[in-house]
Amino acid sequence: MPKAGSRIRKLRIKNNLKQKDLAKIIGISKTAISNYERDYRNPDMDTIQDMADYFKVSVDYLLGRTDYKKTFGNIPREIQHLLTNENNLDYFEAIILAMDHNIEPDLIIELLQTLIKCKDRG
Repeated sequence: MPKAGSRIRKLRIKNNLKQKDLAKIIGISKTAISNYERDYRNPDMDTIQDMADYFKVSVDYLLGRTDYKKTFGNIPREIQHLLTNENNLDYFEAIILAMDHNIEPDLIIELLQTLIKCKDRG
């Protein structure tokens, strides 16, 4: 898995931002951004959350703990864990599609729990 620095750099470049632009948005120095991108230093939790919010990715994605960019919003942790399990990628894709179509989170959770129960019985 890539480290946070490479993720930050890729997201910054993808969003057509210079280091000084991202630094201003997040409220830190350009030097700090440079140090994060080169993995010389690690951002503190507030900075990580601010970057994740700005780029609309999960903190886990930003830290290199998962390759899934989407945030899970109000979905409970146990469901999040199931969604990031490699064996449940089809569920993850269904959830992202449902979220993109503004289906209520409670309904998404209920559907996912039903699908998992069916899979466990199968």
